[in-house]
Amino acid sequence: MCVVILGKYGVQHLSLSREQLLYDLLNTLRGLDDRTLMLALSEVVATTGDLRARVNPKYRFDERMHDLAQCLLLDGYIIQEKKLVQTDPSIADAAPLEDDLVTALQNSGAPPRAGHHRQDQRLGRGIPGDAARLQRIARQRPSGAGNLGR
Repeated sequence: MCVVILGKYGVQHLSLSREQLLYDLLNTLRGLDDRTLMLALSEVVATTGDLRARVNPKYRFDERMHDLAQCLLLDGYIIQEKKLVQTDPSIADAAPLEDDLVTALQNSGAPPRAGHHRQDQRLGRGIPGDAARLQRIARQRPSGAGNLGR
């Protein structure tokens, strides 16, 4: 199935061995451009019924699909009616947020040490951005969709 799905979107000369399927697949996926990867991912999402039917026990597929859905949510996508939907297209354009640690360091009056402030800025950008993204996603969810993010 991996060869068929990826081949549909132009990925050729795949050599996926049964013994190292996940490792080989991971290396293949890492080499794909964003467009091809998203097309293949959309195919996986659209054909979950067929893919699930091939896996026994079924809970193994269900757990992996749940993990995929959570990762997609963190990246700004949600699965709705077997389609990938971008939840907030403005996320990529958003400016990084200053976090409390960077603000406290700037206001402390302590002499800056070479490189520390820049490193602190890089470390502090991911978590506030992810938190803000999750809050926006939670606000957009229908009222009966569960309690994630609340």
